[in-house]
Amino acid sequence: MLPQEIDAATTPIVDARKHRGKDQIRGAVHYDPSALLETRELSLPMAKENSVAVYADDDESARRIVDALRASGFEQAEALDGGIEAWRDAGLPTEELTQEQPITALTYNGTTATATTASPHGYAVGDLVQIAGADQGQYDSFFTITAVTSTTFSFDVPAGTPAAATGSALRAYRV
Repeated sequence: MLPQEIDAATTPIVDARKHRGKDQIRGAVHYDPSALLETRELSLPMAKENSVAVYADDDESARRIVDALRASGFEQAEALDGGIEAWRDAGLPTEELTQEQPITALTYNGTTATATTASPHGYAVGDLVQIAGADQGQYDSFFTITAVTSTTFSFDVPAGTPAAATGSALRAYRV
């Protein structure tokens, strides 16, 4: 699949690079390539019947991940020929990995907080994020992500943390 053939507004893009560099394709969601290759039945937050574009450190790695996705029912998965370099060469948009994400809701249940973003955030389990702009100081800190969907991410917080965070400019930053 060539970069120009992808409608990034409607096609999920999987960034499966081990060595991510400083940017990614705008809106791409990062997944650990080892987890994608080792998991027998992949369950990703995207429709199995729709197209999925995949790029990795090289075209061969992307093809192996496409094969794993197809084996899990994502039959329309295709590798992005030339990866992020071809995307850049085509003049298509990328974003910094430390991209700021506006948070629309930040709630707490037990010892887990869940942040909701207005658009796909591209974070992955294990990413370190900084939350800023909360009126409750316990949330303005650094956290390791423990779970993700395309527009939510969760992280552990200490017991006694307020049930919800408020603030006029709640933001998350990947660090």
